[in-house]
Amino acid sequence: MKPEGGCCDLATIRRYARTSWRWVDAYRRGLDGVLASWAVRQSKCHRCVTDAADREVERLAAVKEKSAAERAGAAGVEAPPAVVGVLADAAALGLLECCDADS
Repeated sequence: MKPEGGCCDLATIRRYARTSWRWVDAYRRGLDGVLASWAVRQSKCHRCVTDAADREVERLAAVKEKSAAERAGAAGVEAPPAVVGVLADAAALGLLECCDADS
């Protein structure tokens, strides 16, 4: 169904609105960057990130922090903050590359 004055059909607008609600919910739960993106893609709930996706993100973060602490303990140094791990994930996915290739 296409509205008379619009360029998008109603289904597209509703799909965008549902996805926007999921992003808002992911940020409200404290997720950011790669983790929020993963949770939104995994979510099948109407307007929010599912609790199962939230628990999985928390489990993955705990495993990552534990392994970083173990590696740091073996090397005799302090474990890096969790932000460093998120930045490493974003760099691995190519999200930190510069968009402006002309400069």
